[in-house]
Amino acid sequence: MRLIFHILKKDASHLWPHALAFAALLATLACSDIVYGLRVDALSSVDSFFYGPLAYIALPLACWNLVIALIHGEGPVGDRQYWLTRPYRWTDLVAAKAMFIVVFVNLPVFLCQCAILASVGIAPLSFLGALLWRQVFFTALLALPAVALAAVTRTLAQSILGAFLVLLPAGVFYSLMTNRPGRFDWGPEAWIRDSAVAAIVLLGSAGIVLLQYWRRRTALSRGALAGTAAAAVLIAALVPPATTFGMQALVARRPAASSAVRILIEPAANLPLHDGNLFPVRVAGVPTEMEIYVVRVEAVVDIPGQDPNAALDAKWSSGEFSLTDSSLSRPSGNGRYWLQTNGALTPWDSYRQRASISPVPVRIHGWADIALFEPVQTMFMPDAARTPIPGLGVCMSRPVECYSPFPRYELSAETEDGRAEIVPKTLAFAPFPTSPSFVPLERFLPPALARFRNGRYFVDWESTIALVSRRPVVFFRREFDFRGVRLAEYFEGRH
Repeated sequence: MRLIFHILKKDASHLWPHALAFAALLATLACSDIVYGLRVDALSSVDSFFYGPLAYIALPLACWNLVIALIHGEGPVGDRQYWLTRPYRWTDLVAAKAMFIVVFVNLPVFLCQCAILASVGIAPLSFLGALLWRQVFFTALLALPAVALAAVTRTLAQSILGAFLVLLPAGVFYSLMTNRPGRFDWGPEAWIRDSAVAAIVLLGSAGIVLLQYWRRRTALSRGALAGTAAAAVLIAALVPPATTFGMQALVARRPAASSAVRILIEPAANLPLHDGNLFPVRVAGVPTEMEIYVVRVEAVVDIPGQDPNAALDAKWSSGEFSLTDSSLSRPSGNGRYWLQTNGALTPWDSYRQRASISPVPVRIHGWADIALFEPVQTMFMPDAARTPIPGLGVCMSRPVECYSPFPRYELSAETEDGRAEIVPKTLAFAPFPTSPSFVPLERFLPPALARFRNGRYFVDWESTIALVSRRPVVFFRREFDFRGVRLAEYFEGRH
């Protein structure tokens, strides 16, 4: 232990300029007005222009510069390092480097984030768990990759080159995969993808560092670094979110609440006349105090006697169907939804043409991933003063704006005329934050398009408004199978 502290003291005396520069940038971030820094409007353009580069460019680069300089002080590349002739055990050296990162990187970041929360009226202790999880993902996705990169290079120039050789192809591949037609939309389950990527990077980087200091197998370690980056990108870009929804059920609070839920089709007489892409369905068995949120729907339409590969037939997968609530301003509470195809030109036109030729009953079957939300608390919307919202953070002004380090609940502003969603339901799925960012806060506003209906506001922002919080309590997949559906009945008179 004495040797570990001796190495730590030596590194601190050599690297204090790097550590001081990093700490100064963190102090600047903490002293900035976070509220105006997160805004994007004319009144805060100067603050936003300054805040973004500081938080997302200068601080990451300063962190990597400090970490790389630390590792290169006793680098494991080659066999002529002076520390090999010292009475150093490699385990003591690795422990000293890890302790330096905790003391001079993780701890300052943690204190900076606590100061930012306190500056907007949020008690850091109330979000201590979220702050600690942020440290986990900061270490896994930002600090440890820098350690691994420095462990397989000799100089800062080599580290920069290595970062480009690893990150540039990975970024290009990820961009191509995530912007291709039919790409996956992770939505509320993005925390599962982020956790998997962080676990891969954490284990891969730690393994590379241990291998380098133990055996100094540089070629093998460089290959492992490239493999770790490739595995992380492949997981993020190619694994479909529908296969991971079962993991979401592991964080359910009330699994039994979904036992009676089922999806039923309704008669064609219940359809609106203005839209030809809807089937009326009813979600029955939902407890009266709960609301449903449909994550995704996958459905197949089978026409008897037709080749499933024929041009006019279709077999749709996730992303081309959705369940839409029958009320625009607020959930209707009657369980009625529309099974809807997405897009202006859809295969329904082909089915309408087919139905006019042959009114053969078809089968519509598939499944829906669903979450049930229960109300947690109701508060009156605050005035301009910052008002603490338990489980969220603080809210202020009219129309309301809220700041949160980790929104545990969905939040909406509600009146008798309707509701405006402030914190969407999709952000309440994660059990912990997965962002490695230096900035611990997010800003939330009600969407502009949700404020109008028939030329008037859903929500009169000058009236008394209730802020209602809801949390997800169960996640489940429910199958449906509608047989004997006559398409002609649903399309007749609707175009």
